[in-house]
Amino acid sequence: MKTLFILFMLMCLNSPGQSVEMKQLMLNIEKLAAMKAQYQTMVNGYRTLENGYRQVSDLAKGNFLLHQDYLDGLLAVSPAVRQNGRIQSILQRHAKMVDHYHFTIQQLRTGSQLKANEFQQLKTSMQELIQVSSQSIDEMIDVLTPGKMRMNDEERISIINRLDGEGIRLSEQLGVIAERYRSLYERRKQKQQELKRMKSLYGIQP
Repeated sequence: MKTLFILFMLMCLNSPGQSVEMKQLMLNIEKLAAMKAQYQTMVNGYRTLENGYRQVSDLAKGNFLLHQDYLDGLLAVSPAVRQNGRIQSILQRHAKMVDHYHFTIQQLRTGSQLKANEFQQLKTSMQELIQVSSQSIDEMIDVLTPGKMRMNDEERISIINRLDGEGIRLSEQLGVIAERYRSLYERRKQKQQELKRMKSLYGIQP
């Protein structure tokens, strides 16, 4: 087909009247071919760009999914964390602190060995320590609740260890406060008993 077209063009060129027009026609054809080639280059370049953008988009999407999986994993609580022995220690220690509080208040409530303001100060001091311990329990529950906090096992265990250490100090402080007031109570009680015996010995009416 191309050969026939070329022969046709050569014949036309041999015609004196049409030589100028045919030369212009051939020039236009060459321009058209050049424009077609340029257009094809543009199409190929666009396709390359589109494919590259799609690959980058897919890669970014894949990275996001990997990142999302990592974040979701941080919301989970592994058996290694749930089975940490310090958890039971923290709970038991808190329960003992509450029992110690009730026992001390009940024991020191009777009699007149402690003044009203002293007894109230004892209750307030012990209640404040128990309140802090309760807040530690709440924090530990948050750490052990799946989907509550984003952190890995190491971070969760670190918090549990910290709460355990704080619980030990709180328990010791509560014991010190209870013992201080109990000692004061016992000293005054002993003095009252000695005074009572002296009065009885010398026949002094109370």
